[in-house]
Amino acid sequence: MDEEERETEAAENARLAEFAERFEAGDIEIDTASVSHVQLARQEVFEALWHIFMEDWEEKPSEGIATREDVLVAYEAEDGPVIGVFMTLPGVVAADDMADFDERAREFVVQQTGVTSEKVQVSMHLVQADSVEATLIRVMHLL
Repeated sequence: MDEEERETEAAENARLAEFAERFEAGDIEIDTASVSHVQLARQEVFEALWHIFMEDWEEKPSEGIATREDVLVAYEAEDGPVIGVFMTLPGVVAADDMADFDERAREFVVQQTGVTSEKVQVSMHLVQADSVEATLIRVMHLL
């Protein structure tokens, strides 16, 4: 990555962090009566999360009999809930604890893909609760 690409990426990350902070502070409001506004906002936030996380992610060979690997970026809140966003499937998932979260994540993949749960491999990546990624995950769940 050359200097210009690094500067572009840094500027993009700063813009996305500012968007997330302003959204959480209530400076940016999404017209929830308008489906198109919500879809556009959600797509922008999803692309931001994809850009930050997935650009450096390297796909690894699936283990065992898994026929589909899905990547999930999540964080664990201080009060217990686990909240995440699928990067390889369009969707969000939240649960009371890690065991419940894993079960809900697998159910979501099965519903979206139609494959059996034995053939699903979910790669979950936890991020810090105070990270930009976690903020974008919170925004996705608000939309």
